[in-house]
Amino acid sequence: MHPILIHFFGLSIHSYGVMLAIGFMVGISLAAKESTRKGLDPEKILNLTFWILVSSIVGSRLFHCIVFYPQYLEDPLRVLKLWEGGLVFYGGFLGAVLASISYTRLQRINFWQVADALIPSVMIGLMFGRIGCLLAGCCFGKVCSDHFPLGITFHNPIGLGIKNVPLYPTQPLSALNALVIFTILWLYRKRIRFHGELLAICLVLYSISRFLIEFLRDDPRGFLSLGSLTFSESQVVSVFLFLSAAWILAWVRPRQKLPAASPLK
Repeated sequence: MHPILIHFFGLSIHSYGVMLAIGFMVGISLAAKESTRKGLDPEKILNLTFWILVSSIVGSRLFHCIVFYPQYLEDPLRVLKLWEGGLVFYGGFLGAVLASISYTRLQRINFWQVADALIPSVMIGLMFGRIGCLLAGCCFGKVCSDHFPLGITFHNPIGLGIKNVPLYPTQPLSALNALVIFTILWLYRKRIRFHGELLAICLVLYSISRFLIEFLRDDPRGFLSLGSLTFSESQVVSVFLFLSAAWILAWVRPRQKLPAASPLK
């Protein structure tokens, strides 16, 4: 855990924010290259990434503040303290989707084609974001046995995680999960059979893996109780996104066929 990267002229540069910035820059670079390969206007895609940046930050913070609204009613200015963590990926993702739908409709371009061009960038950006979580100490895991070989222990007193006890490594696991999904998407992107397929694959892989990882997390969670079972808000959204992927495969697929390749001459 290393929440403050450097002190500079009385200002603190937080590791979490730096990793988010790196993730956005890498993601935007990949999105521009992929949009050019797919025949999309790279200038329009770059304009869209600006709105995605804004909407994802607002959405991720809004999602967190809604779930944990009592603490923000007591201290409303905490809403602005992004360096404390509290940027929920699912909130940012949903905000980015809404911005993308609105933008592609205004620009009269295919949302599903744009989504396929951007979704690998989302995953690689998330990987950097989860490294930021590790450095800040947020999104920490439950206490695990001293004998668990992959347990991590935080000692920095200003970090956000539980200190001085071994925890399940949920942040590194989440970063690795995002990297694996990115790799699958990147390797498969040239073989998709319809616009929206890459997005559907990502939703299936991420919703299932995130649902499972949530069982290991122990940071403050919103929850939904169904009988004896308790689920976090992210698990509820995971189910929704999994069903969304099924809808893409059942409804979007027959309407978004890629044009047949021209025969070689």
